[in-house]
Amino acid sequence: MRSVKQLLCVLEIVCLSIFSCPLTSLAVAIQDVPNPRQMAGEWVTDLANLLDTQMEKQLNQAISELEADNGIEIAVVTVPDTSPSPTPKDFATQLFNYWGIGKRGQNNGVLLLVSEGDRQVEIKTGSGIMNLLPNSQLQSTIDMDILPRFRSGNFAEGIWVGTQSLIQAVRTAPEGIESEPPSLYSPVKPNTYVILEIVTIFVAISCWIILLMFQPPKVDPQGRSLRTDGQRDKSLICNGCRLTMQPVDAQTLLTYLTPAQSIARELGGVAFEGWQCPPECKQSTPPVGIHLREYILDNQQFQICSNCQERTIQRSVEILVPATITKPGSRRIKQRCHSCLLVKEQEEKIAPGSPVYSADGVYIGSVTYSSGSSDSFGGGDSGGGGGGDGGAGGGW
Repeated sequence: MRSVKQLLCVLEIVCLSIFSCPLTSLAVAIQDVPNPRQMAGEWVTDLANLLDTQMEKQLNQAISELEADNGIEIAVVTVPDTSPSPTPKDFATQLFNYWGIGKRGQNNGVLLLVSEGDRQVEIKTGSGIMNLLPNSQLQSTIDMDILPRFRSGNFAEGIWVGTQSLIQAVRTAPEGIESEPPSLYSPVKPNTYVILEIVTIFVAISCWIILLMFQPPKVDPQGRSLRTDGQRDKSLICNGCRLTMQPVDAQTLLTYLTPAQSIARELGGVAFEGWQCPPECKQSTPPVGIHLREYILDNQQFQICSNCQERTIQRSVEILVPATITKPGSRRIKQRCHSCLLVKEQEEKIAPGSPVYSADGVYIGSVTYSSGSSDSFGGGDSGGGGGGDGGAGGGW
């Protein structure tokens, strides 16, 4: 029965693509993403085919158990691309509000979106759950649990671990936790001693957190690593000798960069820094090579070239016919690699109700879908959520 429903979803998408997109396009509009709650009473839509049947079953079961316990709804969606939306973040916001993820009046929904073509992960949360899943927690889940596995090609594992991290975060939230009653056989301490003990524990925990926050990252003496938030490192620690590494001057760094890396650096989408172990490092005597640290500065305009494997692809959009809320439009997407000169162009149809552009191609805004009157996600109290105020994202 499950396979039949999945086949119907695929046929529906194919038919919509044929009749609504006469131009050469594989874009997925918000309205064309199959709603898993309406189609099969589930939580996962895998249009990019990143999950096998067993993993989908595990995800649906875990989310169903969470929803039964506390009413929180998590939708997991993978798409090949987020066109015609201008960015994956905009696509995630529109889909979250269009489906109305979460319970009506509670806005306790979560959307985990993976765009394979954009190489981007976005997590959106409703306003009623931001206290349990603040943006810092979402960014940590993306950076620590999802992206490292995606970069290794383990998409199913990354989605599973990321979803489990979200579930664990809301389950272990401190709200409603009752303390154990005091023992009848233990003498009660004076209030002064109790307060002093609490303050001591608080100071110790605070110092431990501060030390973790300011501890330099550990990297290998040679190789390459990535930092997605664009913040420059003040220092790095060698993972081998545990000594503080020394920065390489800009002129020396250029000798280690490949031509494609040099072009990516000049374009401004990324920045590179070189770090080298001190002479007393036993891992390399004398030091040979450097550790190349990459910092992403612009994850939207510049993308990774499939040939050069560097962020040398620049994406531009030309609006041919502006879309409105009631009338479709069209646009031309051009991708050009500044290193190997690879050029890709395609024309796409912009569905009615998609992001609105002026005639000269300037982005005006997005259509705001009403979440109060929509039962699109599940019916009843479900599907009345939305209000995606919180969120985080990252690329691999």
